[in-house]
Amino acid sequence: MTSPALPFPWTCATLRLVTRADGPPPSPDELVVVLDPGWAPADHLPGTITIRDAADEVLGMLDPIALTSNLLDDWADATGVVDILTIGR
Repeated sequence: MTSPALPFPWTCATLRLVTRADGPPPSPDELVVVLDPGWAPADHLPGTITIRDAADEVLGMLDPIALTSNLLDDWADATGVVDILTIGR
């Protein structure tokens, strides 16, 4: 399995995670991710995104339920755990 390239248009040298967006503005080579899921910018703040934006991008590319199910099925097949735990066959 290969990891997809993230579609974020930002390139930055520094990624800063903050709980609130009341700190200093990001420098030109910095991306700030606001972790408060309830925070929404009144105006677009250059270099600042919400965690919802990042999650939306990732979840738009991946289906975590299907991915997890496939990984679990692969593990079960490789280990034979179903046969080991089956009673009464």
